Amino acid sequence: MKRYIIKFLKIILGDWSIFDIYSKEVGESSTQIDSMYNIKVTTVSSDHHRFSLMMDDMLLCSLEVQWGLTYKKRGFIKLKNNEAKVISVETITDYRGQGHAVRLLESCESLVHKEGIRFLYARIWHSNSSSISAFRKSGWLKHGTKISLKLLRVLPITFYIKNNR
Repeated sequence: MKRYIIKFLKIILGDWSIFDIYSKEVGESSTQIDSMYNIKVTTVSSDHHRFSLMMDDMLLCSLEVQWGLTYKKRGFIKLKNNEAKVISVETITDYRGQGHAVRLLESCESLVHKEGIRFLYARIWHSNSSSISAFRKSGWLKHGTKISLKLLRVLPITFYIKNNR
């Protein structure tokens, strides 16, 4: 019986996703990166940068930030002119759990601030505890939770639950 109830709910609820939205006000950071690391910035387009944390010539971690027209095409979060979204953070498997994502998040803040960005946002899968931990350690705050359903696989419904702070 339980199996049939679960199948029925999957048909009714269709596709679904739950993301936590984190945000941070950025400024000219005084965060100094250890001299054994360097940050490589790649300009993908005028409003899309890739930041890579390197040790010698070895990639440890990378993240991408988008804003403006480039991000508007994605549009998961409506951004103002001085806002951007971290669209991906990836740490190479052998280097996870060593604080590299935290180091890179903190370092990229002053770099995007120079581009006129004052607020950063990130969408994190609600159960991705490693990513949530890295963002929190970098001083990011949970802004809210976005739940998206596609009822009967055709009717999109989105709920946004904002944190009260």
